[in-house]
Amino acid sequence: MSVLASLIVAFVISVIASLAMTPWILRLCHKNGLYDTPNARKVHKSRIPRLGGVVFVPTTACGLAISLMLLTDNADISDSIKVGTLFIGFGLLIIYITGILDDMFGLSANLKFAVQFAAALAFPVCGLYFDNLYGFCGIYEVSHWVGYALTVFLVMFVVNSVNTIDGIDGLCAGLSIVALTVYTYFFYDIHNYIFCLFTCSLTGSLAVFFLYNMFGNPQKGTKTFMGDSGSLMLGFTLSYLGIKISMTGASIPPPPQGILIPWSVLAIPAFDLFRVSVGRIRKGIHPFHPDKTHIHHLLMNNGLSQHMAMVTIVGSDIILIFLNLALWKCGIRITWIVGLDILLYAFAVTILLKVMPEQAVSSIEEYYKTEEPAVHAANPAKPYISPDLKDSDIKVSVIVATYNSADTLADTLDSILRQTYQNYEVVLCDGASQDDTMKVVDRYRERFGERLKAVSEKDDGIYDAMNKGIDRATGDIVGILNSDDFYTSADVLERIVGTFKSIPLLEAVYGDVHYVKPNNLHRPVRYYSSRCFRPRYMRMGFMPAHPTFYCLRELYSTYGKYRLDYKIAADFDQLFRMLYIHRIRARYIDMDFVTMRTGGASNSGLKSHVQIVRDHARAMRSYGTHVSYILFSFRYMYKCAEVLYGRVRGLF
Repeated sequence: MSVLASLIVAFVISVIASLAMTPWILRLCHKNGLYDTPNARKVHKSRIPRLGGVVFVPTTACGLAISLMLLTDNADISDSIKVGTLFIGFGLLIIYITGILDDMFGLSANLKFAVQFAAALAFPVCGLYFDNLYGFCGIYEVSHWVGYALTVFLVMFVVNSVNTIDGIDGLCAGLSIVALTVYTYFFYDIHNYIFCLFTCSLTGSLAVFFLYNMFGNPQKGTKTFMGDSGSLMLGFTLSYLGIKISMTGASIPPPPQGILIPWSVLAIPAFDLFRVSVGRIRKGIHPFHPDKTHIHHLLMNNGLSQHMAMVTIVGSDIILIFLNLALWKCGIRITWIVGLDILLYAFAVTILLKVMPEQAVSSIEEYYKTEEPAVHAANPAKPYISPDLKDSDIKVSVIVATYNSADTLADTLDSILRQTYQNYEVVLCDGASQDDTMKVVDRYRERFGERLKAVSEKDDGIYDAMNKGIDRATGDIVGILNSDDFYTSADVLERIVGTFKSIPLLEAVYGDVHYVKPNNLHRPVRYYSSRCFRPRYMRMGFMPAHPTFYCLRELYSTYGKYRLDYKIAADFDQLFRMLYIHRIRARYIDMDFVTMRTGGASNSGLKSHVQIVRDHARAMRSYGTHVSYILFSFRYMYKCAEVLYGRVRGLF
C-alpha cells in the first residue's frame, strides 16, 4: 500500500473508532453526572458532558496502529521510529490521565502545573528541543541548556494556551485541525511519514468530536465538550510536532521554514493567553483566574454568535498561516513576520475593544472588580441581599438545636459571645430537655440580652428543631451551630460577613471544622477540610462541612428546609439540593470555623455509616441523579486522609 493510501486509512479508521466510542462516552457522562455546568464566565446555558476528549488517545492509537501494520515493510517508516518517541508517549499519557482526573474530580492548578512541567521535561531528556531559532532576532543555533529551558517553557505555555482557548463550540478543535493539516503537509514534504500517519489519525478523531461539539443536541444528549483530557493532550501534541518539525539536529532534516511553522499555527492561542494573562496581572488577579476576556468573548460581545466567532477565529488563523508562509517565500525575515503578526493581532483586539458596546465593557470591568465565587448558579439571579442594605445592617442568625445538652452548651454560647462581629442573634430551639439545659440558657439570657431567642418544646428530632429555628430567624444570613460544638476562633462571623460584603452575588459560604475527643478539646483527631469540594463531588458522598454552611435566609424558603424523613443525612439532602441541583453561588473560606466533639448519630459505628450511604443514595435518587456505590467508596478514602491530617495537626 502506498503512503498516501495509508494516510487515508489512518484517518478513516480513526473516524470509525471515534464514531463507535463517542456515544459510549456520552452515556457514561449522563449516567454518572459528569457535566460541564454553566456559570457566570461560560457561554453555554445547559449541562454538557465534558469527557469528549477522552476518545482522542485511544482512537488515534487505533488509526495509527492499523495504518502502521499496512506499512511494516516501508523503510522510511521503520527508520523514523525511535525509543525517544515512546518516552514522549509516556509524557503524553501523563498529561492525558491528568486531564481525565481533572474533568472527573477537579485538580488544583499547582498540581496540574507540576504534571505539565514533568511531562515537558521528557523533551530535553530525549534530546528533543528547539536548537535553532532560524534567525529570529538574529539568533540561529542555541546552546543545549538554553534550548532545554526554552523548550520546557514553550511546551507549558502552548499546553495552557490551547487549554484556555477552548471556550466556545468548535474553536479548539477547529484550530487544532488546521494546525494538524499544516503539520501533515510539511511532514509529508520531508518524507517523515510516521508523523503524517499520526497527524491524520488525530485529525480523524478531532473531526468526529467537532461534529458532536458543534451540531450535537443537548436535549438529545448528543452534544459534548472536549474537557481538559482533550485540550491538554492537544496542547502537548502540537508542542511535540512543533519541536519535531523545526529541530535541525533531527535524523530527518526539517523544512526550510523551520520554527515559523509552529509559530504560525499556534500564534492565535499564544497571543490570546499572553494578552489575557497580562491583563489579569495588571489588575492584581492571578494570571490563570478564569474570566470572560478571551478573544472569542470579545467577538461575542460585539454581537457574533458562538459559531460565527469560531469561524472568524479559525478563518483568521488560516489567513495568518498563508500570509506568514507567503512572506517567508518572498524573502522576508522571520523577525519581521513575527512582528507583523503581533501588530495585526494588537490592531484587531484594539478595534474589537473600541467598537464593543459600552454595556459589555462595563460587565467585564465589573467582573474584575468582584472575585468570582467558587460555585455559580446555573441561572445567575438577582442577589437576595438588597443593594440598598447597608453593610453594617447585615445580620447573622445562629441556630442552636439542643436536647439534654447541659454539659456542653456553655462552651457553645461562650464561643458566640466571644465573636468580634456583634450584629447577630442566637435562635435556640430545645426539644424539651430532661436535664439542666434550660437552666444553662437562663444563666446566659442577661449576657445576650435581646440577641437570644430561646424556646423549649417537644420536637421531632434535631432537624425539626433546626427548621423551627430557621422559621424564627430574622437575620440576612443563617447558620447552624450544634450544641456540642463551638466556634474555633473569635472572628468566624466577621470573616463570614466580610466575604458576603466583598462578593455581592454570593449566596452561601462554607469552611473547615476539626474533631476533638470530648475529654481533650485541644488535640484534633480529624480535620474536615472543605477546600477541595466541588458540587460534582456530592455524587461520591462528599459535602462541605455542614456546621460551616452559612447562607442567605431566603434560600430556605426558595429551595426548602431540612426533610424530617431523614434521621441522619438530612443535612446532605439539603446541601445536595442547594449546591448540586440548584447550583447556588457558594464560596469556600479558608478557615477553621468550628471545633466538634466526636460522637453523634453520624459517627456512632458501622450501622450509622451504612445508614448514611443509604440516605445519600436515596437523596440522590429523589432528584433523578444516578447513584454509583463505587463512587461512594472514595469518600472513605478521603476520610482516612482527614484522620491522618488531624493526627499530624495534633502533634504541633
